[in-house]
Amino acid sequence: MQQPMTFTEKAAALLEKLRERRPLVHHITNYVTVNDCANAVLAIGGSPVMADDEEEAAHMAAGASALVLNLGTLNRRTIPSMLRAGKAANQHRVPVVLDPVGVGATPLRRETAGRILQEVSCAVIRGNLSEISFLLDGVSTGRGVDSGAEDGSGAAAVARRAAAKFGCVTAVTGAVDYISDGKRTVAVHNGCPMLSRVTGTGCMTSSLTGAFCGAAEGDFFTAAAAAVACMGIAGETALAAAGQKGAGSFHIALMDALSLLDAGRFLRQASIAEQEPSRSPAFPGVIFDLDGTVLDSMGVWGEIDREFLAGYGIPVPPDYMEAVCAMSFRETAEYTVKRFSLPASPEELMERWLRMAQDSYANHVLLKPGVRELLLALKQAGVKLAVATASRREHFTPCLERNGVYGLFDAIVTTDDVGCGKSSPEIFRAAAKQLGLAPQDCAVFEDSLAAARSAVQSGAAVFGVYDEHNAGQQEAMAALCREYFTAFPQAMNASGLWK
Repeated sequence: MQQPMTFTEKAAALLEKLRERRPLVHHITNYVTVNDCANAVLAIGGSPVMADDEEEAAHMAAGASALVLNLGTLNRRTIPSMLRAGKAANQHRVPVVLDPVGVGATPLRRETAGRILQEVSCAVIRGNLSEISFLLDGVSTGRGVDSGAEDGSGAAAVARRAAAKFGCVTAVTGAVDYISDGKRTVAVHNGCPMLSRVTGTGCMTSSLTGAFCGAAEGDFFTAAAAAVACMGIAGETALAAAGQKGAGSFHIALMDALSLLDAGRFLRQASIAEQEPSRSPAFPGVIFDLDGTVLDSMGVWGEIDREFLAGYGIPVPPDYMEAVCAMSFRETAEYTVKRFSLPASPEELMERWLRMAQDSYANHVLLKPGVRELLLALKQAGVKLAVATASRREHFTPCLERNGVYGLFDAIVTTDDVGCGKSSPEIFRAAAKQLGLAPQDCAVFEDSLAAARSAVQSGAAVFGVYDEHNAGQQEAMAALCREYFTAFPQAMNASGLWK
């Protein structure tokens, strides 16, 4: 049975739909960033138009896929244009995105934002914490159009309150971005500090939001989150490509990154966590296996086994993978030499296996669907995260870094570190110790029956994860583990993992 799409997968699919449909995004925006906003919409796959004369603004909005109203360089001439365009968009069911730039800075901005919110139904409001807080409570912490200094958990609450008050999706952007429709909230962890050194990245984010809304068929919550994540991913990509050259080169690289961003990169790099404010974690620490649990990598090792043993004219026995799955890297090499009477040392086998696996881990192995969302949800809830793996650091470090989750782990312990395989509970005890916790205070996620048994022996609560290469162990895993998941999205609402 096909598993339901994760939120990140929905956002990636919407990016593909946007590029297919090329929505027309009408802007009444500020002249400081108008060129960048137009180019950002073009780069992500939309079609921009900037028409602010009162005589044509309403006609243009009526025929567009989305309308973006930006208060950045507000003047008396464009205010009537914004109101007429907004009302025309509402009449023709065209989504409206409001960017209340510097709303708390002057009476004109306050009055205009108030009129728009009163007379126009918005699909999304996108602003920094200072701007959205002012819309809510009339109190601003910003200077002019600059972002306020505050950020963090309070921003999530502000996003929820604003969405409930104004009846639309609200995106509060900052070091961590929060998007809410009043009931659901997600946190986007993409981005980099250098985005704040280029004028107009907030305006561009609002324009991207318009583009996504124009392709979203009413799902403006996913649209806003996807747009914010795309800007963050583009910022990260631009920083890696040109950040060391300075802000000008970063600016150009930002447009390049937006134009080249596709669903595959989005899935690999997006860090979107669904917020569950009413829940608290059942364990202060969670320990994850990697291969077959966090990483969809067991197929790599199956192929290596076939290729390696074929070199000796030996087919892979049906029980081989199950026999070695809980062993350390060295134990597996020693076992393989002995079982097949190979004319090579364990060291030679390990060296060959390392070379064979290096490229796959560095460039191809992906996270299992739903893993990133669970890691981020746990991290947001204050849970300490650890890895307990039989894999080698040379393999998993570049893989976790490429998939954007390496920095989420507070501790990483390998079987080489503890000197024994996962048939012993020692690795789980060591991981818990590195987190400053007792094993009894930790949950463990495992796909292997032998390793799960050892985790139970350590005193931890064990949650089983299905992997096709251990499909024959499902019944035994379900009987042994506190809960058994056929896919990671199920863990997001697991009663045993959350209170």
